[in-house]
Amino acid sequence: MSKYYFNGIDWIVQALNRQCRKTPSRNNGFVIALELEGAISENELQKFMERADDAAKLLTGKTARQKFHLAPYWKCSARKLSINVEFRKGSPDEDASLAAADFANRPFRGKREHLSVRLVSRGKDSLLLFKFDHLLFDGGGAELFLAALNDAAQFREPDCFSPQLSDWRDKFESGRNVNRFLRYINAEGKRKFFTFHPEQSAISTANRFRTLHIPAAQAKAFFAAGEEKLGPFMDTPFLLALVFGALAEPATGRGAQDNDFILLPATIDLRSRREHRNRIFFNHWSLAPFNLPIAAASHPDLVMQAMREQFIELVKSKFLTNLDKANLLMRIIPLPLFTKMSSKIFAGASGSCSFAFLPESGFKAKTFAGRKIRNLLHLPLIPPKPGIGIFINRYNEALNIVISFREEIISEAELENLLETLRKAFEPVSGI
Repeated sequence: MSKYYFNGIDWIVQALNRQCRKTPSRNNGFVIALELEGAISENELQKFMERADDAAKLLTGKTARQKFHLAPYWKCSARKLSINVEFRKGSPDEDASLAAADFANRPFRGKREHLSVRLVSRGKDSLLLFKFDHLLFDGGGAELFLAALNDAAQFREPDCFSPQLSDWRDKFESGRNVNRFLRYINAEGKRKFFTFHPEQSAISTANRFRTLHIPAAQAKAFFAAGEEKLGPFMDTPFLLALVFGALAEPATGRGAQDNDFILLPATIDLRSRREHRNRIFFNHWSLAPFNLPIAAASHPDLVMQAMREQFIELVKSKFLTNLDKANLLMRIIPLPLFTKMSSKIFAGASGSCSFAFLPESGFKAKTFAGRKIRNLLHLPLIPPKPGIGIFINRYNEALNIVISFREEIISEAELENLLETLRKAFEPVSGI
């Protein structure tokens, strides 16, 4: 395979990546952190990473455009670039979020580097950090990549899609459906959405992380309560209701009115279980916008039901798949212009706070490189707009909640209050 034509979501990611070009990292990457029991030597890790050699052409590719029809694609490289693996000594109690932020904020070595690794020795244990480029991986795909690496499995090349320059009627209909849905959300531009950043500017400072670990027993009890209230398969709406309620307090504290809206653009993984092995590389998700007025926060049960109804409507209306198809039409637009357009998709805003929940891990093993895994965390960089995101992943039935934010966008007091609100929701005695 020499090229992979981008889908509509890949093109959105290109725009998000461009938004980050003035940040310290200069790209929209993310880190997966593995907390391991036991030490790993430098030589062993270097040799272990050689298992990715058969994916070298993809890992050293770059974005290009076809000269005649202008469809953008991933141009694989004929030359190999060794995966950069570095080593650092840390303390036994070193915080994973601080180590990940230091690594995440550092740029890749060049345009052809899309994966780098850092091993932090924490005494008898190890912290293994993988920085992935979102141009080539999404969160689910990165887990599948690590699973294949761990199993020493051969990497399958992604399907070499055509430029997808046919079925125009279907694509234009998808575009109309997306625009119709966005107009409904925006109430024809009349709604005001709360944002943490000044409306006409973005904050391009360094990215930071704060994490909250929810033990398996508490997570199970939380979701059992959600199933009782909302029915089965509604974990995502139940979490969204919690996040909405937690954000209402800082929004009100910043002067937001009751009739202002909190908008949560949520990423939803579209992979089916049978597609996992063939969907390691590139982006296989869609964007689901959830929104409610701040006044609704005083009625938690109504918020839960509203999130459930919006979730069902997004699936029923086929918005998630329509967004991908509609953006196939946008690939011809020069990236700087598309970036500007996409950053103002919701009545001139990009949302109040990004949200993502990975309900099922694509990485099932209990060990990595022969060491027992204590935890696996996702720590994504957040674009300058909205400048803050809440990302949740499940591993071993426990939950990791990560707040990713740009420096100066949220105060320490607001951050502590937000974490405390989320923490209390999982306490056995209080529930939600």
